[in-house]
Amino acid sequence: MKASYLGLELSGPVIVSSSPYTSDMRQIELCARHGAGAVVLKSIFEEQILQHAAALSDVSDSVYGDAEFYLFRYLGDDYKSRFLHLIGEAKEVLPVIASINCVAGSDEWIDYAQQMAGAGASAIELNIFLQPTDRHASTQEIEHAYTQIAGRVAHAVQVPVSVKMPMRLTNVLAAGDALHGCGVRGLVLFNRFFEPDVDIERMDFVESSPYSDASEIRNVLRTTALCSAELPQLDLS
Repeated sequence: MKASYLGLELSGPVIVSSSPYTSDMRQIELCARHGAGAVVLKSIFEEQILQHAAALSDVSDSVYGDAEFYLFRYLGDDYKSRFLHLIGEAKEVLPVIASINCVAGSDEWIDYAQQMAGAGASAIELNIFLQPTDRHASTQEIEHAYTQIAGRVAHAVQVPVSVKMPMRLTNVLAAGDALHGCGVRGLVLFNRFFEPDVDIERMDFVESSPYSDASEIRNVLRTTALCSAELPQLDLS
C-alpha cells in the first residue's frame, strides 16, 4: 500500500516516529525490513546541548568567562556531525525525515535544518513546544511564535517542513492554517509529553508511564477528521 506524504512517495503508510527505534542504523534497517515507509530520526534536542554545556561549565576550572560558549559550540558541532552522518547512511535505506526539538530563542535550529537537508534528509519535522509561562502573553502571541519559527525554517530549506503540534492549542485549525500560510506542508498530531506524577505518600515526583493508552487515540482521530476536512492542503501524520 503506497502513500504520499509531504510530497514524498512512500512504499507504505507507516512512518516510524522519533524514538529509540530511529536512533541508529541497526534499528532503522529493522524498520525498513518490517515495512516502514519512512522514519523520523530521533530528535536533535537543543536543550540537551545547552544543559550538557552548562553542566560541564559548572565543573570546569577554566579561568575564561566564555568557556561555556566554547563548550556549547564544541558539543553542538559534535552532536550535529554524528546526526548528519546518520542521515547520510539512513537515506540509502528509506526516506528520512530529520526532527528538531526547538526550544531556544536563537537561530541555531535554522542552521540545523539547512545542514540536515544538505546531508540528504527528505523532509524536516519541527517539534515545537513553547511553555506559556508569561501571564501577559495572549494566545495569539504564543501561536504566532510557532509560525515565526516554522516559517523561518521553511524559507531556509528546499525540502518540505512539517510541524509536530502540541495538544493544548486553543484552535488547532487556525494554527494549522497559519502554519500552512508560512510554508509548512504537514502537521503531526500530536506531541506527547512524558508527564510526571506526584506520589502523595512520599511527597515526591515519580515518572509516568512512557507508553500510550488506547484512550489517547480519540483526540487524535477527532483532530485528524477536523483537519482533513478543513485543511485539505496539509498532509497529516
